Amino acid sequence: MSRRVKAIAITTGLIGATVGAVLLYPALFPKVLLVKKIPAEVLRRQPEIQVAYRQYQSKGNEYIWGTNDCSILVMDYILATGNPVPFRPTTETLMSDKFMREVGFNPEKTIKTGDILVYRYKNHDNEWRGHTGVVVWHDNRQWVVHNAASHEGVVMEDLEQFQALTARLTKSNKNQQKIFRRNDWNSWYAEFVNRRDNPAN
Repeated sequence: MSRRVKAIAITTGLIGATVGAVLLYPALFPKVLLVKKIPAEVLRRQPEIQVAYRQYQSKGNEYIWGTNDCSILVMDYILATGNPVPFRPTTETLMSDKFMREVGFNPEKTIKTGDILVYRYKNHDNEWRGHTGVVVWHDNRQWVVHNAASHEGVVMEDLEQFQALTARLTKSNKNQQKIFRRNDWNSWYAEFVNRRDNPAN
C-alpha cells in the first residue's frame, strides 16, 4: 500500500471513529434530568435561590409537609426578592393572581429564568393537590428547583420533564397551571447575565 493510500485509509478511519462517537454520544452520556444537589454556580447566579435553599437546609434539609415543603421554599424565594409575604402561602394561594401581584409577581404566558411555576390538580381521591418551584439556568438550559416529597427534598429538575409531569397531572388544563414573574425582572436579569458571564465577579 502506498503512503498516499495509507494516509487516506487512516484519515477515513479517524473520521469514521469520530462519526461513530458522535452517534453514540447520547447513549454513552444520556441527558441529565434530575440533580439532587443544587450546583454552586446556580446559587451564585441566582442569590435569591441560595437564600431559599439555605432556609430549607436550616429547617431540616428534607421535605416536611407544612413546615418545609414546596410552597415554603417558594415563599422564602419571594422574601429573598425583597417582597414581604403576609402569611404562609399554600399552592392554592400561589395560584392567585391577586396574591402574587401583592408580593411583587405578575402572571405570564411564557417561562423565563427566575419565574415561579405553580400548578393544582385532583388526585385519585378527587382531592386537590398542588406543587410549585422556581426556574433556574444551568448547563445552557432551564431547570426547576423545587421541594418534592417524591424526591425527599429539594432537587433541580429539567424544565421539560417538570412540565411533562405538570401536563399529566393537570390533564393539560392550562387554567390549573400558572407562571409568575417578578416585577423587576428586566433589571434583575441584567444582573443575572453579569453574574453568569463574569463568574469572577
